[in-house]
Amino acid sequence: MAKSRNRGNGEGTIYKRQDGGPFYVSWYDAVGKRKSKNTKTTDRAAAQRILAKILAEVALRRDGVIDARQEALAAEAGRSVESHLTDFEAMMNARARSEGHVKRTLVLIREVCTVARFESVQDISADGMNRVMTAMKAAKKGPARFRDASSP
Repeated sequence: MAKSRNRGNGEGTIYKRQDGGPFYVSWYDAVGKRKSKNTKTTDRAAAQRILAKILAEVALRRDGVIDARQEALAAEAGRSVESHLTDFEAMMNARARSEGHVKRTLVLIREVCTVARFESVQDISADGMNRVMTAMKAAKKGPARFRDASSP
């Protein structure tokens, strides 16, 4: 049976790449991947405090106090809808969707987001979508033609 590797001792490392330059810190994250960061300081005590903070956060993630998946979702929720649409467009192109399909899909999503006033992912709600869909059905038209009907 293969022996499990124990990555690091949980203390991390402080070093300089060149004399007179800033200190760098390196450590192993919660999943055992080596990370490095420039502390942007030439003060060793400050670099040690930065490393201690990083190691404390790693320990919280490793022990499950901080859920890394929830943290990633929260970061994605703060991004603008437009940045997500750029990623979505790249995904559709990678999956070889037709140019017309990609264009129509993005136009529809952008119009719905404009009418419902969704600027970031955290703004998206079922209530906002319901208002938009109700206005579309009442107007019996597509998103570009019902903006006035959906005004609150």
